[in-house]
Amino acid sequence: MEMRCANHPEVETRVSCNKCGKLICFRCMISTPVGHRCRDCAKVRPNPLTQVSAGLYAKVVGAAALGALAGAFAWGFAKSTNLFGFFSVIIALGIGYALGALISRVSNRKQATSMGVIAGVATAAAYVFGNVLGLIFRFDVPNSFAVEHALDFRPWGALWSWLSMILSIAMAYTRARQ
Repeated sequence: MEMRCANHPEVETRVSCNKCGKLICFRCMISTPVGHRCRDCAKVRPNPLTQVSAGLYAKVVGAAALGALAGAFAWGFAKSTNLFGFFSVIIALGIGYALGALISRVSNRKQATSMGVIAGVATAAAYVFGNVLGLIFRFDVPNSFAVEHALDFRPWGALWSWLSMILSIAMAYTRARQ
């Protein structure tokens, strides 16, 4: 006697759900602690740690905007002090960690990928606006100093800056998903 899957009639099977007895193939089978079950009997639910409501998204995006603003001021201040190079990586990691921790806390520790993306975008925004603020802060120093450092386009300065931004975004993304 030939037995076929209830959901995929082209597939031959010898396995049945141990609750309702429906024939199931390997694609339909859910392994549970009490045996193999069909999808209806296994009652597969999405992980609550990855489910985020629209209201929570609104709270998280608002917190991310405020955190990005604070991060932009921190980044702009750090850029205006001319303490860059390796020190910029340390500052960037701190900003990324702080934004990731903020997003994680506001989202009630949801581990959805979208929380990491929001933290990464907020960190990138902090970096971009912080660079703009760094140029604005430089107008408070004597003109020779401001012109000398505002127009500094040495490749290693840009390299540290890009490396700082990438590491900061990575830190925020991973911290927000923990």
